[in-house]
Formats: sequence, C-alpha cells, structure tokens
Amino acid sequence: MTRQKVDVIPASVRSVQNGGQLKAQTNIRVAAYCRVSTGDESQQTSYTTQKAFYTDLITKKPGWIFAGIYADEAKSGTNREHREEFNRMMKDAMDGKLDYIVTKSISRFARNTIDSLTCTRELRQLKPPVGIYFEKEYISTALYLISIPNTGLFL
Repeated sequence: MTRQKVDVIPASVRSVQNGGQLKAQTNIRVAAYCRVSTGDESQQTSYTTQKAFYTDLITKKPGWIFAGIYADEAKSGTNREHREEFNRMMKDAMDGKLDYIVTKSISRFARNTIDSLTCTRELRQLKPPVGIYFEKEYISTALYLISIPNTGLFL
C-alpha cells in the first residue's frame, strides 16, 4: 500500500476578545421568531415564555433595537405555507426592516431543511445581510459581533 502525502492546513482562530474579522455594531434592529407546533396547554406555556423571554432579551441588550416578535402558534414548521408570522418576518427582512433575528433553535425556525437553508441564504444575500441566531445551537449567521446572553462569549 502506497502512503499518500497529506498537507495539513491549520485552522485559523478568530479572537473573541478583538472580534477577529467580525465587526461590532450598535443600533441593530433585532426581532425574534417564536413557534409552537400545537395548541396544547403545555405548548401554550412555551409559546408565552418564548415571546416574553425574547422581548426582554432584545429590549435590555445594549445596541439592540426591538424590531418585534413574530410568533406562529399551533403551526407545523415543516412547511412555510401556513406560517403567516414567519412569512411576514421574511418579508419585513427583505424590505430592510430587520438586521438580525433570534430564535430558540433551528427546529423552531424551520423543520424542513430546504426551507431553513433557502431562507437563511435569502437573508444572507440581502444588502446588508440579515443574520439569524439559533440560541440552542449557538449558531449565528451574522457578520457582526454578537454576544451570547449570560455567557460572556461573543460570536
């Protein structure tokens, strides 16, 4: 067996302290997207809690401007067709009314991989791009410096 030569390319590390190539911004218009898939009483508590949590988070974060809560109750995330608030949020983002969207998780944003990727790409291709922060997964699509609540970490 012949051994092939492998070139190792070391990963580049972005400094969290200085933001690396990320740019810190203020006056970011931030909205939240909340969704529960059923109208069950247990889901109603989650729905109310999500809306209250993100309203509080956005209004208290220095540099963030509250741009609203978009919330679909008792809506499946597998298809955008009946998700009125999600579609209104996407339209507002396309119309330049939002800079950043926060949501509980990727599965709250969309259960359909194609919808999730398509919407994320559409938002990223805007001029300027609209970022999304998926809280559970600690994933941000933003090009600017965003702090993760209650952690002291920055994206």
